[in-house]
Amino acid sequence: MMRLSNFYLFLFSMTVDTCYHFASAQEAEPIRDNSFFIEEAFNQEKGVVQHIGNLLTDSRFHNLVFTFTQEWPICSEKNQLSYTIPWLQSSNYSQLGDIFINYRYQLVEENHLFIAPRISVVLPTGNSENGNANRGIQINIPVSYEWKNLLAFHFNAGGTQVWRRANDSLLNTFILNGGASVIWLINSHINLMNEFVYYETYHGIENNATRDQVLIINPGLRGAINFKNGLQIVPGFSTWFDLINHTNGFFFYLSFEHPF
Repeated sequence: MMRLSNFYLFLFSMTVDTCYHFASAQEAEPIRDNSFFIEEAFNQEKGVVQHIGNLLTDSRFHNLVFTFTQEWPICSEKNQLSYTIPWLQSSNYSQLGDIFINYRYQLVEENHLFIAPRISVVLPTGNSENGNANRGIQINIPVSYEWKNLLAFHFNAGGTQVWRRANDSLLNTFILNGGASVIWLINSHINLMNEFVYYETYHGIENNATRDQVLIINPGLRGAINFKNGLQIVPGFSTWFDLINHTNGFFFYLSFEHPF
């Protein structure tokens, strides 16, 4: 099992902006942008806010990462601001992690192709003794393509650079992330999905560096509950398997979206 701070950075690099395009109860639109580890390239619609809770755990529930994300459109669908607050828990401690502030721009939205680059600032709100209190920046480029309201394909590539003081030394951490997913849009209420994510982490104190790798397959299920007043609730669940480190666990997802 990876260190909890790295567990969180991995989760966040893949799920920072899992937002959703609004669909009322009267509109039979497919579920969009409620992925788990993969970021989809759909910005939040004007006049709609989303609240997202993610819970990531190992198979024995010894290490838990809970994140709360809130997403707001800025003037139009082109621009989106959000923040993510993490809570980390292990057998040794429970604490606030490092908070992310995110901006995403809808660069492409045509011919069923969507691209929405994101940049995030990492705030040192966690405890340095447990691998947090990092300052840094994260960039991710999600690309999405929809095929005949039957299948959706998503691709991610990005990187994270964070640093903190550790025993009077500067500890740098650099993470490369990539991934892809395919989602079967069974109907407007139920989706089957499978995600593949890879990340490579370099830890360095001064000139000494170590490397970690994770390759995860994450099959899951998500559903949508639509209300006439515009509220939409999207629960989801998956089981993840790390093919390199031979670990596994569970992921729980819950989103509330409504007009404001």
